[in-house]
Amino acid sequence: MRKLFLIVVGVVAVFMLKQTFLLSPAIGESNIWIITGTVLLIILAVENYILSQRTAENTVKQAETVGQRVRRASVAVGVDLKLELILRTVLKNDGKIEAIKTLREETGMDLRDAKDFIETLEAS
Repeated sequence: MRKLFLIVVGVVAVFMLKQTFLLSPAIGESNIWIITGTVLLIILAVENYILSQRTAENTVKQAETVGQRVRRASVAVGVDLKLELILRTVLKNDGKIEAIKTLREETGMDLRDAKDFIETLEAS
């Protein structure tokens, strides 16, 4: 979608410049504003495209980081995949407090560590 936007802006800019120079081939006061506006439009479109690409890359990196933290926490605490899936289900259906209770019952973990683990699980 972003590439399509960039292409449309390029086509509009080319059309604007073509129309400007068809009206008056010499660069004068009347068409200098159209040329300036076209150049600014191109710059803003390219900048928007570059920033959106960076944002998409950062989102993927953050998602990987959160997933890695949950895996490390699961291994450190001794939570296996089956218990993690149960905790995710309890968290989704019954809420954070029930998930903490379930984790504490299954592992014997203290309240603070259980809360931290569930919050990490919730963030992923």
